Parts: sequence; C-alpha cells; structure tokens
Amino acid sequence: MLTAPRVRVLAQPSLAYHHQLESEEESRLAAQKVALGPAGKMEAGARLEAALQSQVSPPEHVLNSVPKADVDKIIFRRLKSYNFSSLEQPKGFALRDIPFRIHVDDLDSQFVR
Repeated sequence: MLTAPRVRVLAQPSLAYHHQLESEEESRLAAQKVALGPAGKMEAGARLEAALQSQVSPPEHVLNSVPKADVDKIIFRRLKSYNFSSLEQPKGFALRDIPFRIHVDDLDSQFVR
C-alpha cells in the first residue's frame, strides 16, 4: 500500500461561477474604459498600433533555410490506455487486483527495449 502523502482533487464545472466570472470581467472592462476615458483609449490604441508596426518578419533566406517536414513520413504511435475498471486489461498486469486505482498507458514504441 502507498504511504506517501497525496492529494486528490475532484472538480465540477460551475455554470453559476462561469456567469460570475463573466460578469466580473465585464465590470472590469467597463471600469477600465471609464478610467481611461476617450483620450486614454486613443493613446492605448496608438501604442498597440505602434507595437504591431514594429514587428519585423525574418528575412526570406532564413525562412527558406529551415527544412520542411514531409507530413507523409510522420509515424503515429499506437496508444492503449487501461485502468482498474477497463474491460480489456494489459497483458501481464492484473490492474483489478491492485488495491488502489491505477491507470496504465501502453505506447507502442522502441524508446526503451
């Protein structure tokens, strides 16, 4: 049995909390617009536009020097996932017999031989 300290977090999305966050963000934006005023918004827009204009793309020869990958040569690995309640169990592991919940991913790879 494991004796090391551990933490388990169970979470559920909350529609009410989503609406609360959405309302707070709308309030924050409205307050920011009032605080900036028309002149502040114009200044912020000008700073944003200047930042966008100052961006410099790399030279064409740099872009062309990066080798392009051949997507037809991508090898996708097969991944099988198992847990203590899976109908299919991995060969050599009796996950149901282990006294705690466990999850195993079987990645078809020769990384470790």
